Amino acid sequence: LAWGNALSRSVLVTEPLPPGHVEINFRVGGECVGGCMLALHLAAQADDDRTLPVPASPLLEPRAPMLASFSMGVDVREAERRVSVAVALDESVARPGEQSGVTLTLTDASGAPVEGEVCLFAVDKSILALRPHPLAPLSSVLSPQLRGASYAHRSSYSSLVSAAALNATAGRLADLLAADPWVSVSWPLDPSRGVVTHSLFESATVDDAL
Repeated sequence: LAWGNALSRSVLVTEPLPPGHVEINFRVGGECVGGCMLALHLAAQADDDRTLPVPASPLLEPRAPMLASFSMGVDVREAERRVSVAVALDESVARPGEQSGVTLTLTDASGAPVEGEVCLFAVDKSILALRPHPLAPLSSVLSPQLRGASYAHRSSYSSLVSAAALNATAGRLADLLAADPWVSVSWPLDPSRGVVTHSLFESATVDDAL
């Protein structure tokens, strides 16, 4: 079980779990501030007694190790960080060229005073009449989105194959190649890419290929 975001992450590896329903409890900390991704990987070891209730292809080996993966996004509700701003004008109306001032009071959700930075913009009221400029909730607009920067994982379980499945695949491929008069049966298999390669396609000319 792994969870975290762009800042930090945590990993929990459990003891072997018994069959059936199992509940896992874990504590989410600062690694989920702003949201995080959770990934669960459940691995089962090889079991010679494991069978399937339906007929299976030779390519499927039910006794081999198995892996189930699940991932989801987790939203963590943070404490209220909204800041209230109270504005008091020295004068409600000032003539052009005169000096005036404002008094700003910043408080948190509980009413306690807090520190902050303030930007003041002075514009002509007619401009706002032509193009309104609504206030934005800066506490949410400026909050970082950390959940999207998750880490990736890869699994080697998709590459697992039994000897019987590999031999069945190789035998079937050999039969198909033998039925084609234009193809050599001696093509080697490349298990890393799952394709067949041959120097035939590396020939310099068509005459060499023929």
